[in-house]
Amino acid sequence: MFGYVTPDKPYLYIKDFTLYKSVYCGICKSLKQYGTLPRITTNYDSVFLSILLHNYLNIDYNIKRQNCILHPLKKRNIAQTDELSKLIVSISVMLVYHKFTDDIIDGEGFFKRLLRFFTVKRAYKKAKKLLPAADKVITEEYNRLRAFEKENCSSIDMVSDCFAMMMQKLCPLLLKETDSEMERLFYSIGKWVYLIDALDDLEKDKKNGNYNPLIAAYGSFDDLAEFKTKIKTDLQFTFNCIFNTIEESFNNIKFNFNTDIIRNVLFGGLKTRTNLLMENIKCTKIRI
Repeated sequence: MFGYVTPDKPYLYIKDFTLYKSVYCGICKSLKQYGTLPRITTNYDSVFLSILLHNYLNIDYNIKRQNCILHPLKKRNIAQTDELSKLIVSISVMLVYHKFTDDIIDGEGFFKRLLRFFTVKRAYKKAKKLLPAADKVITEEYNRLRAFEKENCSSIDMVSDCFAMMMQKLCPLLLKETDSEMERLFYSIGKWVYLIDALDDLEKDKKNGNYNPLIAAYGSFDDLAEFKTKIKTDLQFTFNCIFNTIEESFNNIKFNFNTDIIRNVLFGGLKTRTNLLMENIKCTKIRI
């Protein structure tokens, strides 16, 4: 996936930080079902998805002290793989594969082709057989997205709807049931991810001549900081609408455990990353 859905680390409680790390290690270990190399694609989006869905479905984690591939001498708390984790990492593999494919189409050819081949190509074929319905959703929405890109669509809402709908349609496949508020939450997070990625890639897309919905909507630029100042009011309104919808959905969803981590990510992590990029501060990767 993209790796943008991160916690607001300074405001995580120690208990939540400990759980978050164990789930991160658990996602990495769950990816082992696809081999060793796919494990390097472990990302924070999958960790949040796991925490969110385990809470909603009332599936508690079984955490054990174990060695891991990166820390062979010191045991760590690792959330054990369950059926839900297997679903999450399978969809994560598909999303990573399609993201690499999208980057290749955008001109990042040789390096991304190597990454795709060595990390997720075989894993993708296996995951696709396991969850064909999920792959169908992802493929269809990426195709719809590329069609908008080809016509240089200037509607931010129309083009971001593709990734948002992708997440919304994946929701019942993960839950194995329907829940309108959870699907609405997935839609809003998907829309945020697409737009924050577009905001983060502005300079790169301008340099490479790639499609970017913000450039298509507001025109090109010479100075990135001036461009962000120009679009700030409109874009902040769009993000605020997304955050309001996320909050409404969150308040209407019945969770089963403590929701401090979920609150931290949705109301802290997403907003912090948005504010940094809006102020033209490059987001560095957090370390958990």
